[in-house]
Amino acid sequence: MFVLGSDEDDVKTIRETVRFARGLKIDTVQFLVLTPLPGTETYEELRHQGRIIIEDWSKYSGHHVVFNPRNMTPYQLQKEGSIRSMRRFYSTWQCWKLGLLFRWKDMALYLYAHHAVNKWRSLNRDFIKDLKERGFRIRKPGVEEDGGRKGLDPSRTEGEKALNG
Repeated sequence: MFVLGSDEDDVKTIRETVRFARGLKIDTVQFLVLTPLPGTETYEELRHQGRIIIEDWSKYSGHHVVFNPRNMTPYQLQKEGSIRSMRRFYSTWQCWKLGLLFRWKDMALYLYAHHAVNKWRSLNRDFIKDLKERGFRIRKPGVEEDGGRKGLDPSRTEGEKALNG
């Protein structure tokens, strides 16, 4: 299990983590998004910094981004840390490769995981769209936010442009 989204993480480190996991040749993996649970030191720290963006407790599952990360937008973390990381690990090519090696149980597991990721994405399309449309920007350490907009900026960041083409 890998938890993604700490203040040190960015899109590059998430992609490196996925490559590292694939290189380990482990059978299964779970990539979760850092989730600051109420009552924890992390939650209090992020709340104090104005970085908690979702108060709906049903989203505090490890699969939904509920805070504004430091080195990427919440949308970037959601796409890279939750969706693309799992899709890369359980890719269609990996499924076929296991089949070609006659590893039927592993192939079935990978196909199930690949399907589960796609289903989660489909069921959470509105949540993902909302993160994208809210226009969060990458936070810069030591820079004060103005006018209560806390991380909001209607322009797209360079990272979002790279993600979305």
